[in-house]
Amino acid sequence: MPRTSNNVDYVQKDPKPYKHPKLPYPKPTPLPAFEPLQINNYDAPGTPNIPPGLDQHDPVALFRLFFTDEMVEKMVRWTNEYAKDHRPSKGSATSICTGWKDYMAKLNSID
Repeated sequence: MPRTSNNVDYVQKDPKPYKHPKLPYPKPTPLPAFEPLQINNYDAPGTPNIPPGLDQHDPVALFRLFFTDEMVEKMVRWTNEYAKDHRPSKGSATSICTGWKDYMAKLNSID
């Protein structure tokens, strides 16, 4: 016998709810035209193509080609903040960091 109720707000559960049919997937947009970057170094093949006047044997000069002073300052600040937050307590058996120093001041003297 089906369940009935005297409650006027009672709504019976639909035994088979209506399922909307799935729509087809949209067609993909076409890919943009691709042209590979042509690198032709006819002057001296096999040598680095760096700005003139830059000493290719100076690691700091090469580093500064890729990282601005602002980026280095952010990395140093984040490293110092991480070290302060995760510094082990003194006398900890897992401590490999014996004396952390904030190197923000030394960063400016690298130039």
